[in-house]
Amino acid sequence: MLRGPRPACGVQWAEDGLRAAACDASGALVAHARVDLSDPPQGAWAQAFRVLRGAAHGLGRDAVCCAPPGWIDALPLRLPGTGDLEELLLERAPQHLSYSLDDAVLDYLGPDARDDGSRRALLVALPRQRALELLAAAEGGGFRVAAIETAGVGLHRLLRRDRRLDARRALVVHLEREHCLFLVLDSESLHVERALGWGTSRLEAALAARLDVPRTSAAHLLRAAPESAGEAQAATREILSPALGELATEVERVLGYCRAEFRAGVDRVLLSGAAGGLRSVREALQRLAPEAEDAFPEPRGGPGVEADLAVAHGLALRFLESSCASST
Repeated sequence: MLRGPRPACGVQWAEDGLRAAACDASGALVAHARVDLSDPPQGAWAQAFRVLRGAAHGLGRDAVCCAPPGWIDALPLRLPGTGDLEELLLERAPQHLSYSLDDAVLDYLGPDARDDGSRRALLVALPRQRALELLAAAEGGGFRVAAIETAGVGLHRLLRRDRRLDARRALVVHLEREHCLFLVLDSESLHVERALGWGTSRLEAALAARLDVPRTSAAHLLRAAPESAGEAQAATREILSPALGELATEVERVLGYCRAEFRAGVDRVLLSGAAGGLRSVREALQRLAPEAEDAFPEPRGGPGVEADLAVAHGLALRFLESSCASST
């Protein structure tokens, strides 16, 4: 019996669960699923992967996966213009990692040439035990892992496919429940990927504490904020202001780093995930960077799907690349 082409699948492992997306050869989203799993007991992730695979027809077995941002070190390194790149990276890596090279899985993006003749590369490191944990959980759930990538790689692939990137350098602020990712990229390269342990759970906690309501109710209020008006909207903004100020401070730091590292800083600011989807967050960031715009202004697959599955969809696009397709 002849079989059609297998869908390309991407799986994001986030702190609060798993998200999967599959796309066809054109890159269009054809299936998606998610499993919410906060504070799971030991060994629960393999079961979560099994549930995920059975949650939607068409996900496929082979996948590119990414680990939680807190597991990964993504280090932008400035290197001499000459010399073997991998040797230079191995020489510099121990200065930045809290674990030995023998216990690390290493990869890199780049290098990019700098105006002063040096090179810039993004070194990506994952503790070997964490990589084995991801492989065991995914394969125990019925997936075959074609590659392990970062969430930033997934977002870069999706933004590039959607023609949201060009030669101008952009800062992407991607906000999820437990983390915020800061990416500096253009159509060709991902230059910087930084994870901050600050997510929408901070905003939920602020609302829950001030209003004395359960966290689940606070989460609903946070997402309903765009529909509120008048005094209710003003009260919500006042409660969230200190927490949003923390995020704005971190964005200012990243912009300062970009001005120091890149001659022209960044030309654009793109908001992804809850950064674009939550009005309170979007307004706070647009006060800091008025030119900020939604990274994915036209959701596909239903309201909210694109923002929720952007990383997984991008990882599926990464699967389409020949290097991954040939390895499965």
